[in-house]
Amino acid sequence: ANASGYRGTSPTTLQEWFSTGWVKRSVISIGNPSHPGRLIADTCERKSLSVQEAAALFGIECADLTAVLEGRAPVTPELALRIEAAGWSKAANWMRSQSAYDLAQARRRLERGPFPRLRNSSRPAPWSPRRL
Repeated sequence: ANASGYRGTSPTTLQEWFSTGWVKRSVISIGNPSHPGRLIADTCERKSLSVQEAAALFGIECADLTAVLEGRAPVTPELALRIEAAGWSKAANWMRSQSAYDLAQARRRLERGPFPRLRNSSRPAPWSPRRL
């Protein structure tokens, strides 16, 4: 048996995934991903970095990092590259995390009601088959 108590190479059913510890609580919330700022804050905590130290490490203003950590601002491509340069993780991972968060937020908004119409959305797009 491995550290999770599972005897085998990998789980084959969802029940095995959940009962053997392969799926952790943080991963279970796929439909409700955390803002990537939360992940940055957790990493800062594990590394015993203050917000000021992390901002200096990334070369950004403390107020800008605080906005990301609090979920009021997104992880931009520039910030993702700065985090990658600090050796924390690949920029693409941070962008995927931000994209997953944004998509989940859009789904939540859609569940509350339809999206408002965009201007000129009644006309078909130039590439629309109706227009050809």
